[in-house]
Amino acid sequence: MTDYVVPPPAISAVPIMGSSQLFPVRRIFCVGRNYAEHAIEMGSDPTREPPFYFTKPADALVINDGDMPYPSMSKSLHYEMELVVAADALDKAVGFISLSHRPILKLGGRSGVIDEVLVTKAWRRRGVGRELLKKVVERAKVLSVKRLEVQSHGAPDEGLLAFFKACGFELASAGVFRLK
Repeated sequence: MTDYVVPPPAISAVPIMGSSQLFPVRRIFCVGRNYAEHAIEMGSDPTREPPFYFTKPADALVINDGDMPYPSMSKSLHYEMELVVAADALDKAVGFISLSHRPILKLGGRSGVIDEVLVTKAWRRRGVGRELLKKVVERAKVLSVKRLEVQSHGAPDEGLLAFFKACGFELASAGVFRLK
């Protein structure tokens, strides 16, 4: 046994849904300045500064409502989004869903947006998308999200409308403006 001066961190791992096994995490890959609104909030100009990539250590991972330690004098803490990944028996990703959430003053609470849902073709119509959505809805409840929306890029087809309706969502009328 090695005699460490400082004890090394524990191995970070994420649970595998439907299994008692864990998947070890070595590092976390991140993208910064990829959302204009957040870039502005952080004092950047998204029209002048491109997104950038960075990594975080595995021990920065927060699992299933775990405590996220941060300096007690912090005045502003920005967690970006949460990601749920579905994998097959060989640990190959077969789907994912992402949830962004933030406080909205007008709403008087948190708003959540499901930015992306993807299930590989071979795994569609097997309940993977429904389970991913279920996990994110459960997480939104834990976060006390007052409004949860799904972002669709382009007009949703009948299949997509039927899927979200079956999962408890309804089509909302909203004005979306995009910078030219």
